[in-house]
Amino acid sequence: MDSPAISAAPEKSLPPAGGSWLPRRLWNRLPPLLRYVVMRVLASVPVLIGVTFICFSVLMAAPGDPVRIVMGQHYNADIAASLRAEWGLDRPFIVQYGRFLGRTAQGDLGKSYVKGGMEVGPYLVGRFVNTLLLTLVAMAIAIFVGLIAGIVSAAWPRTAADYLLMLGAVAGISVPVFWLGLMLQLLFASWLGWLPVSDMSYTGDLQGLWRQVDGNYLAYWWQATGKYFVLPGATLAVVPMAIIARLTRSSMLEVMNLDYIRTARAKGLSFRRVVLVHGLRNALIPIVTVIGNNFAILLTGAVLTETVFAWPGLGRAMVQAITQYDYPIVLGGVMLMAIVFVIVNLCVDLLYCAIDPRVRIS
Repeated sequence: MDSPAISAAPEKSLPPAGGSWLPRRLWNRLPPLLRYVVMRVLASVPVLIGVTFICFSVLMAAPGDPVRIVMGQHYNADIAASLRAEWGLDRPFIVQYGRFLGRTAQGDLGKSYVKGGMEVGPYLVGRFVNTLLLTLVAMAIAIFVGLIAGIVSAAWPRTAADYLLMLGAVAGISVPVFWLGLMLQLLFASWLGWLPVSDMSYTGDLQGLWRQVDGNYLAYWWQATGKYFVLPGATLAVVPMAIIARLTRSSMLEVMNLDYIRTARAKGLSFRRVVLVHGLRNALIPIVTVIGNNFAILLTGAVLTETVFAWPGLGRAMVQAITQYDYPIVLGGVMLMAIVFVIVNLCVDLLYCAIDPRVRIS
Protein backbone atom coordinates (compact mmCIF):
# COMPACT_ATOMS: atom_id res chain seq x y z
CA MET A 1 0.00 0.00 0.00
CA ASP A 2 1.28 3.36 -0.94
CA SER A 3 1.95 5.67 1.95
CA PRO A 4 -0.20 8.82 2.02
CA ALA A 5 1.47 11.96 0.71
CA ILE A 6 2.45 14.42 3.36
CA SER A 7 2.27 18.08 2.36
CA ALA A 8 4.68 20.29 4.18
CA ALA A 9 3.34 23.55 5.52
CA PRO A 10 4.86 26.59 3.88
CA GLU A 11 7.84 27.84 5.83
CA LYS A 12 7.34 31.27 7.34
CA SER A 13 10.18 33.72 7.55
CA LEU A 14 10.79 34.95 11.08
CA PRO A 15 12.37 38.19 12.22
CA PRO A 16 15.98 38.08 13.35
CA ALA A 17 17.06 37.69 16.91
CA GLY A 18 16.46 40.90 18.75
CA GLY A 19 14.10 42.06 16.01
CA SER A 20 10.83 41.73 17.97
CA TRP A 21 10.42 45.50 17.76
CA LEU A 22 9.13 44.96 14.22
CA PRO A 23 5.71 43.27 13.85
CA ARG A 24 6.00 39.85 12.22
CA ARG A 25 3.45 40.66 9.53
CA LEU A 26 5.34 43.79 8.51
CA TRP A 27 8.64 41.91 8.70
CA ASN A 28 7.39 39.19 6.34
CA ARG A 29 6.29 41.80 3.82
CA LEU A 30 9.79 43.25 3.52
CA PRO A 31 11.84 42.16 0.48
CA PRO A 32 14.32 39.35 1.26
CA LEU A 33 17.25 41.60 0.38
CA LEU A 34 16.12 44.29 2.83
CA ARG A 35 15.55 41.70 5.56
CA TYR A 36 19.04 40.36 4.99
CA VAL A 37 20.55 43.84 5.27
CA VAL A 38 18.63 44.54 8.49
CA MET A 39 19.77 41.24 10.01
CA ARG A 40 23.40 41.93 9.11
CA VAL A 41 23.25 45.44 10.57
CA LEU A 42 21.73 44.16 13.81
CA ALA A 43 24.33 41.38 14.01
CA SER A 44 27.16 43.90 13.55
CA VAL A 45 26.19 45.88 16.68
CA PRO A 46 27.63 43.29 19.15
CA VAL A 47 30.74 43.04 16.96
CA LEU A 48 31.34 46.79 17.14
CA ILE A 49 30.76 46.81 20.91
CA GLY A 50 33.17 43.90 21.37
CA VAL A 51 35.90 45.52 19.25
CA THR A 52 35.66 48.82 21.09
CA PHE A 53 35.61 47.06 24.48
CA ILE A 54 38.81 45.17 23.71
CA CYS A 55 40.52 48.32 22.40
CA PHE A 56 39.33 50.35 25.40
CA SER A 57 40.62 47.68 27.80
CA VAL A 58 44.03 47.55 26.11
CA LEU A 59 44.38 51.34 26.22
CA MET A 60 43.45 51.50 29.89
CA ALA A 61 45.87 48.67 30.77
CA ALA A 62 48.76 50.06 28.71
CA PRO A 63 51.56 51.79 30.64
CA GLY A 64 51.78 55.54 30.32
CA ASP A 65 49.78 58.59 31.28
CA PRO A 66 48.19 60.76 28.56
CA VAL A 67 48.08 63.73 30.94
CA ARG A 68 51.80 63.55 31.57
CA ILE A 69 52.44 63.19 27.82
CA VAL A 70 50.37 66.28 27.05
CA MET A 71 51.93 68.43 29.78
CA GLY A 72 55.50 67.33 29.02
CA GLN A 73 58.15 69.22 30.97
CA HIS A 74 55.57 71.60 32.45
CA TYR A 75 53.94 68.91 34.56
CA ASN A 76 52.02 70.16 37.57
CA ALA A 77 50.17 67.83 39.92
CA ASP A 78 47.20 70.15 40.49
CA ILE A 79 46.73 70.88 36.79
CA ALA A 80 47.14 67.18 36.01
CA ALA A 81 44.40 66.27 38.48
CA SER A 82 42.14 68.89 36.93
CA LEU A 83 42.76 67.50 33.44
CA ARG A 84 42.07 63.94 34.57
CA ALA A 85 38.77 65.05 36.05
CA GLU A 86 37.88 66.99 32.88
CA TRP A 87 38.67 64.03 30.61
CA GLY A 88 37.05 61.52 32.97
CA LEU A 89 40.25 59.54 33.50
CA ASP A 90 39.77 59.55 37.27
CA ARG A 91 36.58 57.48 37.04
CA PRO A 92 36.26 53.67 37.11
CA PHE A 93 36.83 51.73 33.92
CA ILE A 94 33.21 50.70 33.40
CA VAL A 95 32.03 54.31 33.83
CA GLN A 96 34.54 55.58 31.28
CA TYR A 97 33.53 52.89 28.80
CA GLY A 98 29.83 53.58 29.35
CA ARG A 99 30.36 57.30 28.69
CA PHE A 100 32.27 56.46 25.52
CA LEU A 101 29.45 54.23 24.23
CA GLY A 102 26.86 56.86 25.10
CA ARG A 103 28.69 59.62 23.25
CA THR A 104 29.41 57.36 20.29
CA ALA A 105 25.76 56.42 19.97
CA GLN A 106 25.01 60.16 19.63
CA GLY A 107 27.72 60.61 16.98
CA ASP A 108 30.17 62.32 19.34
CA LEU A 109 33.64 60.75 19.38
CA GLY A 110 34.99 63.23 21.88
CA LYS A 111 37.84 65.72 21.70
CA SER A 112 41.53 65.13 21.16
CA TYR A 113 43.85 65.29 24.18
CA VAL A 114 46.87 66.43 22.17
CA LYS A 115 45.44 68.58 19.36
CA GLY A 116 44.05 71.39 21.50
CA GLY A 117 40.59 69.95 22.13
CA MET A 118 39.86 69.39 18.44
CA GLU A 119 36.73 67.37 17.58
CA VAL A 120 37.73 63.79 16.78
CA GLY A 121 34.87 63.02 14.39
CA PRO A 122 35.56 65.64 11.68
CA TYR A 123 39.30 65.06 12.00
CA LEU A 124 39.00 61.31 11.40
CA VAL A 125 36.51 61.79 8.57
CA GLY A 126 38.95 64.10 6.77
CA ARG A 127 41.79 61.63 7.20
CA PHE A 128 39.55 58.76 6.12
CA VAL A 129 38.61 60.58 2.90
CA ASN A 130 42.32 60.98 2.05
CA THR A 131 42.88 57.26 2.62
CA LEU A 132 39.74 56.39 0.64
CA LEU A 133 40.95 58.33 -2.41
CA LEU A 134 44.33 56.62 -2.28
CA THR A 135 42.72 53.21 -1.79
CA LEU A 136 40.38 53.68 -4.75
CA VAL A 137 43.35 54.47 -7.00
CA ALA A 138 45.33 51.49 -5.66
CA MET A 139 42.43 49.04 -6.00
CA ALA A 140 41.66 50.25 -9.53
CA ILE A 141 45.26 49.47 -10.51
CA ALA A 142 45.26 46.16 -8.63
CA ILE A 143 41.96 44.92 -10.09
CA PHE A 144 42.77 45.93 -13.67
CA VAL A 145 46.31 44.52 -13.78
CA GLY A 146 45.59 41.54 -11.49
CA LEU A 147 42.57 40.33 -13.48
CA ILE A 148 44.38 40.66 -16.81
CA ALA A 149 47.44 38.81 -15.51
CA GLY A 150 45.32 36.04 -14.00
CA ILE A 151 43.18 35.62 -17.12
CA VAL A 152 46.21 35.48 -19.42
CA SER A 153 47.91 32.91 -17.16
CA ALA A 154 44.77 30.76 -17.02
CA ALA A 155 44.08 31.00 -20.77
CA TRP A 156 47.63 29.92 -21.67
CA PRO A 157 48.82 27.82 -18.71
CA ARG A 158 52.36 26.44 -18.47
CA THR A 159 53.68 28.88 -21.04
CA ALA A 160 56.40 31.49 -20.79
CA ALA A 161 53.78 34.23 -20.21
CA ASP A 162 52.21 32.19 -17.41
CA TYR A 163 55.52 31.58 -15.65
CA LEU A 164 56.61 35.20 -16.03
CA LEU A 165 53.34 36.65 -14.72
CA MET A 166 53.19 34.29 -11.73
CA LEU A 167 56.84 35.03 -10.93
CA GLY A 168 55.93 38.71 -10.85
CA ALA A 169 52.94 37.92 -8.60
CA VAL A 170 55.15 36.05 -6.13
CA ALA A 171 57.61 38.95 -6.14
CA GLY A 172 54.76 41.40 -5.54
CA ILE A 173 53.56 39.48 -2.49
CA SER A 174 57.09 39.14 -1.11
CA VAL A 175 58.48 42.65 -1.56
CA PRO A 176 58.30 44.92 1.53
CA VAL A 177 55.92 47.81 0.87
CA PHE A 178 58.07 50.47 2.53
CA TRP A 179 61.15 49.41 0.52
CA LEU A 180 59.18 49.47 -2.72
CA GLY A 181 57.89 52.96 -1.93
CA LEU A 182 61.39 54.24 -1.28
CA MET A 183 62.72 52.70 -4.50
CA LEU A 184 59.90 54.25 -6.54
CA GLN A 185 60.64 57.62 -4.96
CA LEU A 186 64.32 57.24 -5.76
CA LEU A 187 63.69 56.29 -9.39
CA PHE A 188 60.75 58.42 -10.52
CA ALA A 189 61.11 61.40 -8.18
CA SER A 190 64.82 61.83 -7.45
CA TRP A 191 66.51 60.46 -10.57
CA LEU A 192 63.97 61.07 -13.33
CA GLY A 193 62.05 63.94 -11.71
CA TRP A 194 58.76 62.86 -13.29
CA LEU A 195 56.65 62.66 -10.13
CA PRO A 196 56.59 64.36 -6.72
CA VAL A 197 58.26 62.67 -3.77
CA SER A 198 55.46 63.00 -1.22
CA ASP A 199 52.42 64.94 -0.01
CA MET A 200 49.09 64.76 -1.82
CA SER A 201 48.29 68.07 -3.50
CA TYR A 202 49.70 71.03 -5.36
CA THR A 203 50.74 73.83 -3.00
CA GLY A 204 51.56 76.54 -5.54
CA ASP A 205 49.51 79.18 -7.29
CA LEU A 206 46.49 77.41 -8.82
CA GLN A 207 45.55 80.38 -10.99
CA GLY A 208 49.10 80.58 -12.32
CA LEU A 209 49.01 76.84 -13.00
CA TRP A 210 45.73 77.28 -14.93
CA ARG A 211 47.34 79.94 -17.12
CA GLN A 212 50.42 77.78 -17.55
CA VAL A 213 48.47 74.84 -18.97
CA ASP A 214 46.46 77.23 -21.19
CA GLY A 215 43.07 76.10 -19.88
CA ASN A 216 43.62 72.39 -20.51
CA TYR A 217 41.47 70.64 -17.89
CA LEU A 218 43.29 67.31 -18.13
CA ALA A 219 46.73 68.89 -17.79
CA TYR A 220 45.48 71.06 -14.91
CA TRP A 221 44.09 68.04 -13.05
CA TRP A 222 47.30 66.10 -13.58
CA GLN A 223 49.54 68.87 -12.30
CA ALA A 224 47.29 69.84 -9.38
CA THR A 225 46.14 66.41 -8.19
CA GLY A 226 46.67 63.38 -10.42
CA LYS A 227 50.43 62.96 -10.34
CA TYR A 228 50.48 62.94 -6.53
CA PHE A 229 48.49 59.68 -6.50
CA VAL A 230 50.71 57.69 -8.87
CA LEU A 231 53.60 56.59 -6.64
CA PRO A 232 51.65 55.90 -3.41
CA GLY A 233 48.81 54.31 -5.40
CA ALA A 234 51.18 52.01 -7.29
CA THR A 235 52.99 51.09 -4.06
CA LEU A 236 49.76 50.29 -2.28
CA ALA A 237 48.44 48.28 -5.25
CA VAL A 238 51.32 45.80 -5.53
CA VAL A 239 50.29 43.29 -2.85
CA PRO A 240 46.54 43.10 -3.68
CA MET A 241 47.41 43.03 -7.40
CA ALA A 242 49.60 39.97 -6.88
CA ILE A 243 46.96 38.25 -4.73
CA ILE A 244 44.20 38.92 -7.27
CA ALA A 245 46.37 37.64 -10.14
CA ARG A 246 47.20 34.35 -8.42
CA LEU A 247 43.64 33.74 -7.24
CA THR A 248 42.19 34.62 -10.68
CA ARG A 249 44.51 32.11 -12.30
CA SER A 250 43.67 29.26 -9.91
CA SER A 251 39.93 29.97 -9.97
CA MET A 252 39.86 30.27 -13.76
CA LEU A 253 41.81 27.03 -14.23
CA GLU A 254 39.31 25.21 -12.04
CA VAL A 255 36.35 26.60 -13.98
CA MET A 256 37.85 26.07 -17.44
CA ASN A 257 37.94 22.30 -16.88
CA LEU A 258 34.19 22.00 -16.17
CA ASP A 259 31.70 20.40 -18.53
CA TYR A 260 29.79 23.54 -19.52
CA ILE A 261 33.03 25.17 -20.74
CA ARG A 262 33.70 22.19 -23.01
CA THR A 263 30.10 22.41 -24.21
CA ALA A 264 30.52 26.12 -25.01
CA ARG A 265 33.65 25.34 -27.00
CA ALA A 266 31.88 22.52 -28.83
CA LYS A 267 29.12 24.94 -29.87
CA GLY A 268 31.70 27.00 -31.69
CA LEU A 269 31.82 30.02 -29.39
CA SER A 270 34.89 32.20 -29.71
CA PHE A 271 37.76 31.64 -27.33
CA ARG A 272 37.41 35.18 -25.93
CA ARG A 273 33.70 34.69 -25.22
CA VAL A 274 34.29 31.34 -23.54
CA VAL A 275 37.02 32.76 -21.30
CA LEU A 276 35.53 36.15 -20.41
CA VAL A 277 31.78 35.43 -20.35
CA HIS A 278 31.46 31.79 -19.33
CA GLY A 279 34.72 31.29 -17.48
CA LEU A 280 35.46 34.56 -15.70
CA ARG A 281 31.93 35.24 -14.48
CA ASN A 282 31.67 31.86 -12.77
CA ALA A 283 35.14 32.26 -11.26
CA LEU A 284 34.45 35.68 -9.76
CA ILE A 285 32.96 34.63 -6.39
CA PRO A 286 36.30 34.00 -4.59
CA ILE A 287 37.90 36.88 -6.49
CA VAL A 288 35.25 39.34 -5.30
CA THR A 289 35.74 38.12 -1.73
CA VAL A 290 39.48 38.76 -1.91
CA ILE A 291 38.95 42.16 -3.54
CA GLY A 292 36.54 43.19 -0.79
CA ASN A 293 38.86 42.02 1.99
CA ASN A 294 41.86 43.77 0.47
CA PHE A 295 39.85 46.94 -0.04
CA ALA A 296 38.93 46.98 3.66
CA ILE A 297 42.51 46.19 4.68
CA LEU A 298 43.92 49.02 2.57
CA LEU A 299 41.35 51.43 3.98
CA THR A 300 42.42 50.62 7.53
CA GLY A 301 46.05 49.54 7.24
CA ALA A 302 47.89 51.68 4.70
CA VAL A 303 50.10 53.14 7.40
CA LEU A 304 53.46 52.18 5.85
CA THR A 305 52.63 53.72 2.48
CA GLU A 306 51.16 56.81 4.13
CA THR A 307 54.28 57.21 6.26
CA VAL A 308 56.72 56.82 3.35
CA PHE A 309 54.85 59.33 1.18
CA ALA A 310 53.79 61.68 4.02
CA TRP A 311 50.15 61.03 3.12
CA PRO A 312 47.71 62.53 5.68
CA GLY A 313 45.56 59.41 5.92
CA LEU A 314 43.77 57.45 8.62
CA GLY A 315 46.52 54.90 9.24
CA ARG A 316 49.16 57.56 9.82
CA ALA A 317 46.81 59.48 12.12
CA MET A 318 46.18 56.32 14.17
CA VAL A 319 49.89 55.59 14.63
CA GLN A 320 50.55 59.17 15.74
CA ALA A 321 47.64 59.01 18.18
CA ILE A 322 48.90 55.74 19.68
CA THR A 323 52.40 57.14 20.25
CA GLN A 324 50.89 60.27 21.84
CA TYR A 325 48.36 58.38 24.03
CA ASP A 326 45.54 60.31 22.38
CA TYR A 327 42.79 57.89 23.45
CA PRO A 328 39.80 59.59 21.76
CA ILE A 329 41.44 59.47 18.32
CA VAL A 330 42.51 55.85 18.79
CA LEU A 331 39.04 54.72 19.92
CA GLY A 332 37.30 56.72 17.21
CA GLY A 333 39.64 55.31 14.57
CA VAL A 334 39.05 51.74 15.74
CA MET A 335 35.29 52.30 15.61
CA LEU A 336 35.57 53.73 12.10
CA MET A 337 37.73 50.81 10.95
CA ALA A 338 35.27 48.26 12.35
CA ILE A 339 32.36 49.98 10.59
CA VAL A 340 34.34 49.96 7.32
CA PHE A 341 34.91 46.20 7.58
CA VAL A 342 31.22 45.55 8.31
CA ILE A 343 30.07 47.69 5.35
CA VAL A 344 32.60 46.20 2.91
CA ASN A 345 31.72 42.62 3.88
CA LEU A 346 28.01 43.39 3.49
CA CYS A 347 28.59 44.87 0.02
CA VAL A 348 30.64 41.82 -0.99
CA ASP A 349 27.84 39.48 0.08
CA LEU A 350 25.30 41.51 -1.91
CA LEU A 351 27.56 41.43 -4.99
CA TYR A 352 27.38 37.64 -4.99
CA CYS A 353 23.76 37.81 -6.13
CA ALA A 354 24.59 40.12 -9.02
CA ILE A 355 27.53 38.00 -10.19
CA ASP A 356 26.16 34.47 -9.81
CA PRO A 357 22.42 33.89 -10.45
CA ARG A 358 22.65 30.67 -8.45
CA VAL A 359 23.22 32.69 -5.29
CA ARG A 360 20.01 34.06 -3.87
CA ILE A 361 19.19 35.70 -0.55
CA SER A 362 16.10 34.06 0.88
